Amino acid sequence: MLAGLALLILGGGGGWYLLGEVVERSAPRMAGMPILVPAEDRWTVIVLTSHTATRNARWRLLLGRAREPHDLHWDLWAFDGSDLRQRWVTRLGSVRRGQPEADRGILGAEDGTVWVLADRLVLVSASAGRILGDAASLESRNPRVFRARFPNNARSFIFDQGLIVVAPDGTRLRADPRSLTTRPEAAVALRTNAMTPLRPLPADRPGVLRGLVQDNRWYGMMTAAEAPGFTARGATDDAGFPARDTLYRLWSGVNRVERDASGVERTVLANLRPEPGGAEFLEGGLLATVTAFGLLDPVIMSGRTRLLVLHRDSLRPGLALSCVELTGTACWRAGLGMRALTAVGVIQGLTEMLGAVLLVGEGTESEAGRTGGQRIVRVSAQGGGMSAVDIAALDTATVAAARAD
Repeated sequence: MLAGLALLILGGGGGWYLLGEVVERSAPRMAGMPILVPAEDRWTVIVLTSHTATRNARWRLLLGRAREPHDLHWDLWAFDGSDLRQRWVTRLGSVRRGQPEADRGILGAEDGTVWVLADRLVLVSASAGRILGDAASLESRNPRVFRARFPNNARSFIFDQGLIVVAPDGTRLRADPRSLTTRPEAAVALRTNAMTPLRPLPADRPGVLRGLVQDNRWYGMMTAAEAPGFTARGATDDAGFPARDTLYRLWSGVNRVERDASGVERTVLANLRPEPGGAEFLEGGLLATVTAFGLLDPVIMSGRTRLLVLHRDSLRPGLALSCVELTGTACWRAGLGMRALTAVGVIQGLTEMLGAVLLVGEGTESEAGRTGGQRIVRVSAQGGGMSAVDIAALDTATVAAARAD
């Protein structure tokens, strides 16, 4: 993207020169994973991005390559959890000749605030995007602890029901987001309202599970060729699932414990059969999130009468999400415009019902053949209504630098 004002003039040597300033901006990229935070009686999706801005030399020969060093900018964005409309954006900081670092990202949220590690540690209001404090604030309010330079690497920050800062001498301190003071970890009560960013999916499991057990009955995605000898245990860690270019449909069976001749018990599926609805899904599996222990856990629909199936879209390139009744009948379908999934989040609705799912991944290629870039999609669990944010399309040119309160 280009921005700026320029004037084309004829130089004394007969060459054309450009007078003015032209800014070339790279497309923004997410740093780390988004976080879901309740703010002002609604869910808010907060995302950290970085991009570079290169200012061309004020005088340069037209078609020349002279450039000034670039700036690396860190921006924090908030989107409404109900429709992904932008609520606010704040520029957290800029670094001359900076380069994106893999360990930067959102650390966690507590008490209506969000801790972010960008060019430095920053504390931001979740409702308005105001910077409430940063590394310098913590250092100045805790001079005895941080006599040396305040840490600025990811290894020095741990978010575990609140922010823990590892001091230069190795002491673990909990930071208070209200006073920006620190106390020894053991002396502070743990917070119950702390939240962490979405956990990335494992590279070898594309966000789906074979099946789940509900009321002692197993439901899962299968083919007729897989049915003989299939067990519930095999369904939970089935390598190579889903197979490429394979159609799956919903099957079910009853868990039953059997004992072999040596007395060893095992769980098998009795009365295994395909559900009569007959909906088929290309490379389909049950949508799953990542638990705090790094395990995949299926997304459970409200009422436990419907399942969410992630599958390859048969109508257009990329992935789709479908809702299927326990009878095997499809109730809605949403094309995601994604070629790969990297994280899954759950947005709770009223009375703890599943309101929507939040999907993070890489977008499909555009009609011009360019890679779509990072994409966040919200899909309503009730009717499949979809809204999306394309990270590369965010307007970074008008984001102004913010100051701490």
